Amino acid sequence: MADFDLLALLKTGVSIWNQWCLTHPEAGRLDLSDARLPELDLSRVLLRSCLLQRAELRQTNLSFANLSQADFSNAILESANLYRADLYQTNLTGANLQDANLQEASLIRCVLVRAALGLANLHCTKLTGAVLEHADLQGADLTQATLRRAKLQGADLRGADLSGADLSEADLRDANLALTDLKGTQLQGANLENASLMGADLSRAVLHDANLSGANLRHAYLQDSNLQRARLIWADLREAELWHVTLDQVNLTAAQLDGAMLNGTIALESYSPTQPGEELEVTANLETTEDLMPFARNL
Repeated sequence: MADFDLLALLKTGVSIWNQWCLTHPEAGRLDLSDARLPELDLSRVLLRSCLLQRAELRQTNLSFANLSQADFSNAILESANLYRADLYQTNLTGANLQDANLQEASLIRCVLVRAALGLANLHCTKLTGAVLEHADLQGADLTQATLRRAKLQGADLRGADLSGADLSEADLRDANLALTDLKGTQLQGANLENASLMGADLSRAVLHDANLSGANLRHAYLQDSNLQRARLIWADLREAELWHVTLDQVNLTAAQLDGAMLNGTIALESYSPTQPGEELEVTANLETTEDLMPFARNL
């Protein structure tokens, strides 16, 4: 439970609270768990390392706030304003951040496991190394966000806008990216094994060295994208549009390509396995899906 004296002090105003925190460094981790602070103006507040588990902060203004290393697990931050807030290594496990404004905030190495971020504004947000496993990001704005090496295994990103975002080396295994906007997104070295990308717009996306084994790319749009050295083993590319795609050294072993449009796709020559069990890399110059059928499942 929150310390009622601390809670009363915070409600007197940000300037008084910040001054007290700066003059009492010996106080350690301040306990504000279960506090009810909805709709307050806490812009630029210092809450570094504070305990705010299950706190009620709906529609609260936390813009420019220092919230680094604080514990907001299971807190309610729905529609809160966290513009340019510092959330470095903050624990937001299970937190409700639906429709929150996190534009340009720093969430580097932040923990957002099972967090609700539907319709949240994460434009230009820094999420390098953040843990978003099984998070709900449906319809979120992640345009130009930095998610390098972020962990998004099992995350729900349906309908999200990730255009221009940096997801290089991110872990997106089993993630749901159906109908997601990934135009111009950096996905080099990303792990998208068994991810759903049905109907996703991947035009101009950079996917070289990405792992798309078992991924569902049915009806996906990949015009001018770069799949050089990508792994598409057992991937479903039926009815996908791959106009002018770079498939140099791509591995399409057992991929499904029925109805895929591949005109103008750029690649080299193919080779057959030389050892039993060796994976087949397909690097043929493609004009139609018939050129790839010897190497893919024709279901």
